[in-house]
Parts: sequence; structure tokens; C-alpha cells
Amino acid sequence: MQKQFSLLVISVHNQFGAGILQVMLASSISLSIESLL
Repeated sequence: MQKQFSLLVISVHNQFGAGILQVMLASSISLSIESLL
């Protein structure tokens, strides 16, 4: 039971981390575009 729970936490954490990375990437790209303009 403990192992299944930790696997669930890891998968949720990976999905959450991927979402955060996408947001950071998008915001940094928009910031660099604004600085170019």
C-alpha cells in the first residue's frame, strides 16, 4: 500500500512539475520577446 501511494505521489508531482516548467518556459519566452521589442 505504501509503495502504491508513493508511486501516485511521484506521478502527480511529475505532472505538476511539467506544468510549472511549461508556464516558466512560456513566461520567459514572452519576457525575451518583450525585451527584443
